[in-house]
Amino acid sequence: MNTLLPAGTRFADYANCHNYICHPSWPGLHDNQTWRSADPGPSCPVDGLYGNYGRTWAKKFPGYSEKELLTLPRVTTETGISTDSVITEEIQARLYLNLYLSQFKRGWKYTAVYLLKGRSNEPAHEAFAFYTLDYNPKKAAHYLHHFTTILADEGTVKQLSGKLNYSIPNQPATTHDLLLQKSNGHFMLILWGERFSSGGSDEVTVHTGKKYRNVKVYDPTVGTVAVRELRNTDSIDLSLTDHPLVIEIWN
Repeated sequence: MNTLLPAGTRFADYANCHNYICHPSWPGLHDNQTWRSADPGPSCPVDGLYGNYGRTWAKKFPGYSEKELLTLPRVTTETGISTDSVITEEIQARLYLNLYLSQFKRGWKYTAVYLLKGRSNEPAHEAFAFYTLDYNPKKAAHYLHHFTTILADEGTVKQLSGKLNYSIPNQPATTHDLLLQKSNGHFMLILWGERFSSGGSDEVTVHTGKKYRNVKVYDPTVGTVAVRELRNTDSIDLSLTDHPLVIEIWN
């Protein structure tokens, strides 16, 4: 085409997907709904990384290998799920909490949810949104605000303060975990359940490797104040269903 571009032009820095957590090929509610949608490999049941950059969904063109996909820089510029007769606002709100965690844990650099608020000329799209058309927050907005408030940290971790040698014996397939640390040295261990179709709960025990003087458990579907406090313990029993719990741990 004889097109000239400035020196140093880069055509792309991330693979871009719209891996919505519900898809016409995978409708309804499922266990591990957000975890599987964030899967970079061929097991992803929605319009994900593998179907766009591994072996393309339409013409089956070969792209990156499954091994390369694991480390391929990637972003999600659209994802979400709309409410309907099955996906209530309550379920949507819990899915959105899990969505951000699954995306981050599985290597997505950025995740943009469709959408914050709908437009008056597209009223049907309000079903995806965090806010109603008249600017009222839905449960998804409240729960995400609780979650970010619990995790909020204005400082920066200059270096890790110790190490949390935690373990979760016999960890169920529908239980996932992510360890963060705040600038004050407090560990923030997040566990989330994805029992959306099977129902019930996973009863798990987190072992922290040694005794800690202070442990708080938060539930973002309840609020920003700890729902449990433990002292001088090296284990925490949890009942996980379909949303995250945050464990704050420090001495």
